[in-house]
Amino acid sequence: DGDGRQELVTLEGRYDDPRNAPGRAIKVWEWNGFGFSLVSGMEGRFTKLVPVLAGDGRVLILVP
Repeated sequence: DGDGRQELVTLEGRYDDPRNAPGRAIKVWEWNGFGFSLVSGMEGRFTKLVPVLAGDGRVLILVP
C-alpha cells in the first residue's frame, strides 16, 4: 500500500479442501505489534500469486 511497511499476502482455503485445491480467498494482512490485522480480502478462485515490481517501486500482487 506504499506505507513502507511489509504486508503478508495469503491464499486461503478450507481445512477440508484437498491440498492442491485452488484458494478460496486472497487476503492482505499487516502486523499490528502483537499479531496480524486484516487489511483487505477478496473471495474467488485463486491458484497462485505473482509479485511484480512496478515502475514506481511498489510491489503489485497479480492473481492470474
